[in-house]
Parts: sequence; structure tokens; C-alpha cells
Amino acid sequence: MSRQRKFTPWLAGFTALIALAILLFPVYAVIVGSFENNAQLLGTHYNFLPPTPTLANYRTVLSTQGSHIISSLIIGVATAILTLAIALPAAHALARYRFRVTVVVVASLLVAQILPSIVIANSLFVVYHKLHLLNSYPGLILADASYAVPFSILVMRAFMLGLPADVLQAARVDGASEWGTFVRIVLPMSRWPSSRSRCSRS
Repeated sequence: MSRQRKFTPWLAGFTALIALAILLFPVYAVIVGSFENNAQLLGTHYNFLPPTPTLANYRTVLSTQGSHIISSLIIGVATAILTLAIALPAAHALARYRFRVTVVVVASLLVAQILPSIVIANSLFVVYHKLHLLNSYPGLILADASYAVPFSILVMRAFMLGLPADVLQAARVDGASEWGTFVRIVLPMSRWPSSRSRCSRS
């Protein structure tokens, strides 16, 4: 029985490693193919390592699509920052306080996830046209954030519901304000799972 218990974790780890290798193999194949030329990429034999690695593909992409890559980075980073700036305080408020409208707000966030993105896009088009935000970075950032914020609030609220309330109450007893408790206690505990486990044990 003890041998079986010792063997089970190794078997589970080996099975998980095989599954991970299968799932990541397409990514590995794309990375290898990016360093090959057209003849090697379209050849009959598959190369697990590029025979003659070249950066010509990357130079071609950067020369032809460099501006689009920069635009995507700007939109992606700004959307992530705006989403976190809105979703983190909102998730903390919905997890810590029980308002009468909490259930309504959470249900509205779920409904927002059910709606197709094209419905939101059609609604935003009229507003963007009046605000002159069409074909602009702020317009794309706001549009992406409007779809990402509800999902982020739901995920972060579910996580923050598991934070130990005793630690938050102790911070308030020590004189921390609501914003100070959020910045100095909630955010570090949300960022580092190890600190959360230490606080819960204490």
C-alpha cells in the first residue's frame, strides 16, 4: 500500500508531463519554423531543430508589420492597465461589502459576458461616432476594456472572497483607511499566494 502511494504521484507527474508536451508541441513547431527558410519549412522532412537558423523571417515581419505590432502592444498594455484599475477596486468592494444591489451587479456582469461582442460593438459605434473616437487608440482601448472589465471583476471577486477577513479587520483596527487596507493588504495578498497562506495560518 505504501509503495502504491509513493508510485501514484510519480505516475501522475509523468502523465501530466506527457500531456503538457503534447499541448506545447504546436508552439514548439511554430518557434522552430520561424527560424527556417521556405525550402526547409516546406520540405518533406520535419526538423526538430532548424538546420541553418536564420532571422530573415523576423526581419521581414518587423519591416512589414512593425507598426501594427507596436499598435497591438500599445492597445494591449493600455487595456490591461485600464481593466485592472477598474476591476480591482470593484472586485474588492463587491467581495468585502454586501450591498442590496450586490446580487444585481453580479448578475449584470454575468449577463454582460453572455452578450456577443458584436452587439456591444454595434452599440459603441453610435457613441464613438458622436464622441469622435472612431479609428483611434482611446476608442479601441475603451472598447476592449469594456468587454474585459466584467470578466475580470467576476474572477477577482471570486478570489478576494477567499481572503481572510481577520487580516483586513486587523488592519482597520491598526488605523489603516479603506484605501490603505486595499493597497497595503489586499493587493499584496492577491499578488503573492504564499503571503495569503501565511496570513491565513496566522
